[in-house]
Amino acid sequence: MGAYEYILEDTHFKIHEASRTTVTRDWSRVVSVYPYNRIYLIMRGEAEIVLKNETIKLQAGNLYFLPAFQVMTSDCQDMMEHYYIHFQTTATTLNRDLLESYSFRTQIQAEENSELYFKIATDNRFPKNVSEQIKLDAALRLLLAPFILTDSLKDFKTELFADVLDYIGKNINAEIEISELAQIANFNRSYFSLLFKETFGVPPKTFILNQKLKIAQTLLLESDMTCGAIAASLGFESNMYFSRLFKSKLSMAPSQYRSQSKKL
Repeated sequence: MGAYEYILEDTHFKIHEASRTTVTRDWSRVVSVYPYNRIYLIMRGEAEIVLKNETIKLQAGNLYFLPAFQVMTSDCQDMMEHYYIHFQTTATTLNRDLLESYSFRTQIQAEENSELYFKIATDNRFPKNVSEQIKLDAALRLLLAPFILTDSLKDFKTELFADVLDYIGKNINAEIEISELAQIANFNRSYFSLLFKETFGVPPKTFILNQKLKIAQTLLLESDMTCGAIAASLGFESNMYFSRLFKSKLSMAPSQYRSQSKKL
């Protein structure tokens, strides 16, 4: 099986929100780093989104892909009517799915069937059976496909770490030793750490911490768990330690993140 086939087979989609709406000046608000990917189809009007590394003007007739954990602020001076989908991806191998493996454009021109795909995704956003899940996956793949930069498949070494990533996912609430991961991958510790960083861009400990904090962000938005309960569920030694790490990464405390994170 080729690398691209592996990625496509391994990726599935979960929609958090999907709808068509019109926003006005009250849409302008500070938005903290958001744990959902977004696709917008602008029907009328315009607005502006500020990402971590660029400012995007949202205009009618265009589609936009906004990666998770990137949107910082938004601004609408008049009105904007648009479809939106907020979604997450899941994969058998943790954090190495379609979105992790390719580079994406931020903006493209809407296609003839773009609105149809949004309607299919919206109608099947909470799939009750395999048929609806297939429809959802197909609609999101068709919406995402034009955003993918041609021949942008990144260096694909995930197969080497499939068991390691599976172990991390199943033990994310525990203290994971690098020596354990190296043993699972059948490498010595030094070589494992070097190859892991080359593949994922960060050392294993940082990768694990980032996974914990990403899960924490989702739990803060989607559950009523207290900050202390979230910290305990992810294996942090104390709520104070969790809060300090969270604030160092996102520049705000978990409670502040929960209260300021708004729907876009």
